[in-house]
Amino acid sequence: MKKFLLGTTAMVGASVLMAGTALASDPPKLSLSGYFKFEAWFADQDAVGTTANRGYHFENDDVEIHFKAYATADNGLKYGTKIEWDLDANNIDEAVLDFSGNWGILFLGDEDGASDLMKVGGFSALTAGGGWDGGPTAILQNPGSVNLLGPTLGFGSGIADSTGDSDDATKISYFTPSFSGFGLGISWTPDTGHSMGGAISDTAAAAASSDVENLLEWGAEYKGTIANDFNIHVSARGLWGEPEGETDGDAAGREDIMSWGLGGKVEYQGFGLAAGYGDNGDSGINTTAKNAGRDAGIWYDVALSYKNGPYTVAGGYFHSEEDRTTTTKDEVDFFSIGGKYNVAPGLDVYAEYDYVEIDDGSGTTTAVDNDASLFMIGTQITF
Repeated sequence: MKKFLLGTTAMVGASVLMAGTALASDPPKLSLSGYFKFEAWFADQDAVGTTANRGYHFENDDVEIHFKAYATADNGLKYGTKIEWDLDANNIDEAVLDFSGNWGILFLGDEDGASDLMKVGGFSALTAGGGWDGGPTAILQNPGSVNLLGPTLGFGSGIADSTGDSDDATKISYFTPSFSGFGLGISWTPDTGHSMGGAISDTAAAAASSDVENLLEWGAEYKGTIANDFNIHVSARGLWGEPEGETDGDAAGREDIMSWGLGGKVEYQGFGLAAGYGDNGDSGINTTAKNAGRDAGIWYDVALSYKNGPYTVAGGYFHSEEDRTTTTKDEVDFFSIGGKYNVAPGLDVYAEYDYVEIDDGSGTTTAVDNDASLFMIGTQITF
């Protein structure tokens, strides 16, 4: 079944590119865009660490330049490429070929997958730094071994990321056109650890990594307007893959990646209400830990926002938990409130307050727990 799905995904791309005569009078034209975000973080937290001792942190949170080149062929095929240069990480974040028409959209290259591009949840209503889907992890201390699950699916750590998710690994993705507001998407990633021509690892030695092979992602969504005033966006999504390097009878015995999530957002006259839920099941958990009661965790979030002219305010709550054993669990509770003001076209200033509780379920000592109050002010230029 899996081989059939993988083959079908590849055939879609080939058939699309061969359909019809695709002459164009002009080649793709280059355009430039991007943004620069600077943030100052201040923290008061129980745990101690390198940044917690100082209590403040400055960072270029996200600095990117986007190169885009697109053209339209005589048969209506729109084609081109998008390259995103992430300057704060000093690497190419995304690089993808893009083909679209009345048959849908095809992505070839390094880009987020269908489950990520079609996600919606409480984080969708947030503003300022993005709360739990933003950048507080640079200063937030996590002295134990608690996985900070987030709005992406899979397994692993990082509030805004998880290693089962394909992120910007090299893949093929197809998205249907919208049918009365309904749309579907699917992605195939042979190796989530491979991007931009990096090394491909497909051996038993790779079993110790967090990479996933033959990852299939799917998403389904509806976008529409009800009663002329209510804008609705709901989605369902999931992942299915194998921990890299696993073989039948492998002593590690890690479970396949099988995660799913639901979410929705409603907007009405400047107000927005959004919520989401994700379940990672036993994704990536080895047999010994699973038998002891461990799982890969769940999360849910909810947020409310209001926008009036150049002003936007939002607040919300996020919770995640992972069972360590049949009697103990790790938990994270994250409260966030923030506001943003559009000073001029392309110029925003914003501020955010977060309160985070991290409870380590190991039961060995309370020293690995952390309660943190975080305050951030920032500015962003978009061009």
